[in-house]
Amino acid sequence: MTNISTNESKLEAEVDRLTKKLSITEDKLSDAREWLDERYKATSEADERAEKAEAELERIYAGMQGSCYCCEPVGIMNQKLEAEVERLRNEVEKLKCSDVATYLKDR
Repeated sequence: MTNISTNESKLEAEVDRLTKKLSITEDKLSDAREWLDERYKATSEADERAEKAEAELERIYAGMQGSCYCCEPVGIMNQKLEAEVERLRNEVEKLKCSDVATYLKDR
């Protein structure tokens, strides 16, 4: 009887030990998930900033945005011209004129 009792005690102690180990492992896993979520968020934000910077750089290279106080008026003018070109394109698209030259001649 003591042999069975001793074995049960050993088994209970082992179960307790494994339960604690499992709890610690679950805590570590939860911490790892939080860390990965933070890294993913930081990476996403960095990617978004990089895309915005790349788009801005392209606009500067294309002359659509000034990069200094001397260039800024030119960039503003280019933006206005770009908006006007886009407006005219939309107008032509709305008319769905097959012959743009005829449309422009009639104006």
